[in-house]
Amino acid sequence: MFNNFKTMCTWESRYNLVIGTTFERKASARLSSWLKSIRDSGERPDWMLPHVFDELGQYWNTYKFKAISDQAKMARGSLKGGSLHTGGAKTVGTVAREMEKVLGRTPIEPEVFKKTHGRKKMSRIRMCGWRKGPNELLFGKKKW
Repeated sequence: MFNNFKTMCTWESRYNLVIGTTFERKASARLSSWLKSIRDSGERPDWMLPHVFDELGQYWNTYKFKAISDQAKMARGSLKGGSLHTGGAKTVGTVAREMEKVLGRTPIEPEVFKKTHGRKKMSRIRMCGWRKGPNELLFGKKKW
């Protein structure tokens, strides 16, 4: 796919590696996002061949795939370490761009942090920040 892309664009040859790896990373992220939305909807998109959709459906129902998926869910929801990033597979940049569309302005850093590090089911007390110790926050309760 990258070779096809190279025929439509030009750049100095010294940038081939950087542009190639960036292209592959972005294409991989886009494909993963598309497959996730297909898996969630359960409907075959027009661009996907029927036999490919059927094979993916069979794979998504295997024990192996479900085990990998469950392990990834646990890793995303882990409370180990400094702060909990709850954006899943979305990068902070992607979340910020989505917030910009909704808010109609560029979000400030604390707003993006709150969105990407807050629990999906928040308790009545909203805590923001990372933990220094078992009962201490690096920066306490804040309203932004």
